[in-house]
Amino acid sequence: QTPESEGVVIERASDVILVIDTSGSMSGQKLADAKSAALSLIEQLGPNDRAALVAFSTSAWLAHGFTNNSDNNRGNIHEAIRGLGASGSTNMTHSLEIARSALPAGGEGRARRVVLLSDGRPDDAHRLNELAQGFASLEAPLTTIGIGADYDPMLLQQLADAGTGNFYWAGPGMALDSIFADEFRATRHTVAQSTLLTGQLTGGASLAGVSGYQIHSGTAALGDLFSGQRRTLYVDIAVPTTPGALDLGALQVSWTTPDGQLHKQAVSLGE
Repeated sequence: QTPESEGVVIERASDVILVIDTSGSMSGQKLADAKSAALSLIEQLGPNDRAALVAFSTSAWLAHGFTNNSDNNRGNIHEAIRGLGASGSTNMTHSLEIARSALPAGGEGRARRVVLLSDGRPDDAHRLNELAQGFASLEAPLTTIGIGADYDPMLLQQLADAGTGNFYWAGPGMALDSIFADEFRATRHTVAQSTLLTGQLTGGASLAGVSGYQIHSGTAALGDLFSGQRRTLYVDIAVPTTPGALDLGALQVSWTTPDGQLHKQAVSLGE
């Protein structure tokens, strides 16, 4: 996990996609709580931030495209959120695919985040982890918000972990304003740039996989990290079928802070 922002940071505007479950299981108080949480989250965005809305039930659709957070546009997305109704099944896979297609291209110097609000009971969960990891690799962390007393905490926590975001529960009447304020304050503060994971491996071992990131010459580029971000990586190492214990060497993480200082930290793999 990266430290909370101290010293030199890069302040960035944010692009946020809200993904709201409107399936039949969300009817009544659950959908009301999801709408309340989404509206609270929109209120935390600054004038240079942008928001979009994806809704899903049996299928998913872009209910409101990206607009900046001016007073007029904020009113429009508020209206889109309030107008959502509940019916149908829970095609969460399609919702994350639509969110991925709506995600603005990187390289604009803006922070990007996807926020999923659901009771976490999808029709089919087998591709969800892969999609969550895809958001992480695109530097658009996936945060999940559990809705209702019977939501699936294991699934939503797993997706947040895979997507390098955070997981929250939105219970009836809960005040989420301060939580979301902290969430977006951290998102706007970049504390590490050009983060690399390099295998300094010995004994014939080689870096075979790093949570879906591309590996070039034994190095995976992890991109930028922002204040307080948690990045969980699953590293696969190919080792020779040599009898006995092996010293595999080490893994090294290197990054540059916004003031231009290069930092490195190695983790020994021992035997």
